[in-house]
Amino acid sequence: MAAAEAPVLLLIEDDPDLQQLLLGWLSGEYRLLLSSSIQGGLSWAREALPDLILCDQRLPDGECYWLLDDLKSSAETSHIPIIICSVLDDEASRRRAWHQTADDYIQKPFEPGLLRLRLRALLQNRQRLRQWLQTSLSPPMPAMAPAGGSGLPPTERLFGEQLRTISCQLLREERMSVEAVAEHFKMSSRSLQRKLNALFGLTYSDYVRELQLQLVVEQLQLGASVKEAAALAGFRDQAYLTRVFKQQFGITPSQYKKQTPQVAASAVET
Repeated sequence: MAAAEAPVLLLIEDDPDLQQLLLGWLSGEYRLLLSSSIQGGLSWAREALPDLILCDQRLPDGECYWLLDDLKSSAETSHIPIIICSVLDDEASRRRAWHQTADDYIQKPFEPGLLRLRLRALLQNRQRLRQWLQTSLSPPMPAMAPAGGSGLPPTERLFGEQLRTISCQLLREERMSVEAVAEHFKMSSRSLQRKLNALFGLTYSDYVRELQLQLVVEQLQLGASVKEAAALAGFRDQAYLTRVFKQQFGITPSQYKKQTPQVAASAVET
């Protein structure tokens, strides 16, 4: 049995014999969920937000493309890597799966070692993406990390951009809450929390603090005073800002502002 912190893998497969094989091959590395239908797989995916999905191309209630469309078009589930498995190995079938934004396509019958390698590769890519997002959210000083997310999947780039935009707006309006952000994305607060953890490896509170610090750095680079930067970033208590800023960067906001006059000047000129 996999450890309690092992990744969650949702298997969507209706063949009982293959179900048992997959359970035997993968139960040591993953916490496994099992569905025999597209509809059941959709329900599990929305409820559990697994780390990976392995889905048969054709099931009794339809083809996998319905599931792909649904999960990849929803902000709540678009980040989940999905592997399509099929007895078909023609180019048209592969093209259709990738056109529908499948993350991988693997032919049946499986070779257990190759399947494990491809699952691990997707998880490692997801971990690298998470690390990139964390770096871009809390950049090294004095320069900010470039915006745009080169190499980021379009759906996740759009989610990140929208998340930052709505969070900044709510901070300015002093209405920032997990419920207000979740309402914008038409998902539950719990689902938003899990999405943030999956993408950034952060809780909602940690995300807000990292974003606020990033906004403070941006404002100081643009020439704002520490008091102005604190207000624009939603910090009501300047002493608290000084404390968390120093914890994050090793210097106070005032010290940072004194050290970066050229950055602020060039930013204003542009």
